[in-house]
Amino acid sequence: MVEWLPVSATFYVYSITHTNSGRVYIGKTRDPAKRWCAHRWHSTKSGAYADGNMLIARAIRKHGASAFEFVAFAAFETEAEAFEAEKYWIRRLDTTNRSQGYNLSTGGEGPAGRRWSAVQHADVQRALGWSAEDIGTLRQFCGRETAAEIGRRVGRRPGAVAFMARKLGLRLGDYRPSRSKWSEADLEVLRRFYGTEPLKVTAVRLARCPTIVCATAARLGLGFAKAWSVEQVALLHQLYGLETCSQIGERLGKSVDAVQLKAARLGLRAATKKSPKINGTSRTDPTRPGVGPGEPLD
Repeated sequence: MVEWLPVSATFYVYSITHTNSGRVYIGKTRDPAKRWCAHRWHSTKSGAYADGNMLIARAIRKHGASAFEFVAFAAFETEAEAFEAEKYWIRRLDTTNRSQGYNLSTGGEGPAGRRWSAVQHADVQRALGWSAEDIGTLRQFCGRETAAEIGRRVGRRPGAVAFMARKLGLRLGDYRPSRSKWSEADLEVLRRFYGTEPLKVTAVRLARCPTIVCATAARLGLGFAKAWSVEQVALLHQLYGLETCSQIGERLGKSVDAVQLKAARLGLRAATKKSPKINGTSRTDPTRPGVGPGEPLD
């Protein structure tokens, strides 16, 4: 369930409530609708795409967005007022208590990157799985070894080491984001999927920044896939639900994702539902055991 105030304001304070347990997350935003979409999007991501608050993201991933109620319940003209209201409601509802809510801090921090208190450090360290021994190792070798070397000591990636070092206020100037070379397998994936699916999806496939994906594609002379022709659309109408998306893609020279995306945009549905099997054979097609011909690969 989603609700927000219809009045015009610059900043809003909102809550995300798990309807079964009653646990609450309090936040501040300029655009409630976009913020709720961002929470749901981040709940499906990990690594560089993960949200700053791991607890609410994991909760949405575990229970599903439909199990939560999003409400923008207060509106303010200034950010300072919104910060104070955010801190007030976090304190009043005790949402930093793990049995009561999902907040990692007492609110009012503003943009990401501010230094955290000792209590907030402990909460985040537990959420990220950093033990006291790992933190001690990081403090001991930070500034003396590279992020990669410390990462090998604690069994973590250089990016994770750099992230925790920043939050602890430690100086780690040697870290730079990885710029690994493109392998032939990566380039093959890029050639196959670039332009046939959303750019972010291709970037996730390659575990690279979308900007780098675009630059590499331009260097290779790749363009977006050609638009669907009238004949291709007609053939998709004819075959969808009778053949798998993989088979249709081979006929049309399209990827499975492109076929599924186009079918969804056209509002196509499988022609027949899955039929019960008799002795391992589908009633829909007695000659084909297993999956019936009316089922797309979803």
